[in-house]
Amino acid sequence: MFGTVASGDQYVHCETTRVRLYEDFDAQAVEMEGGALGQAGEALGFDWLDIRALSDLAGTSSAIDFTAFVDEVAASSALILRRLLPAL
Repeated sequence: MFGTVASGDQYVHCETTRVRLYEDFDAQAVEMEGGALGQAGEALGFDWLDIRALSDLAGTSSAIDFTAFVDEVAASSALILRRLLPAL
């Protein structure tokens, strides 16, 4: 899936906030780390790339334990990076 990912400085575990972010910004997901990565990269003049795996839906269904799928996420992220490297 492709779409807008909202980034902020706090964990979102509120259905009302999730709906507002979707309605106001068409945010398909919410995360906390990418914004800091992008801000630091831009400030230092570095190109940057954030490969994401979503562990929850930023609402009332945020019950998935990240450790339950960390190995799968690591493998798929490595595969994505290997495919992107030749283009970079």
